[in-house]
Amino acid sequence: MFAKRFPDADLEGKSLNSMMGMEGSRVRALYQQKAQEYGVGWKGRQFTPGKFELSDLTNQVLTSTNAALYGILCSVVHCDGLLTAYRLYPFR
Repeated sequence: MFAKRFPDADLEGKSLNSMMGMEGSRVRALYQQKAQEYGVGWKGRQFTPGKFELSDLTNQVLTSTNAALYGILCSVVHCDGLLTAYRLYPFR
């Protein structure tokens, strides 16, 4: 997956933590770019588990949307007869 996201990067010898850092930088830059493109106020992704109300509106929308999409995708996976907790193995 990383090779597809970073086609020009040499991933040989990179640790998982290093690649996760690359992915984090890519996503932060993408969020900033999209915020400017659509005129959305953006101060960075901030979320404190259990304290939803402490986030700004943009982060609340991202958190809520992420939770909704996760629920929808889990429902689809389960309806297809797979278990997400067991690496998507069929349970039929």
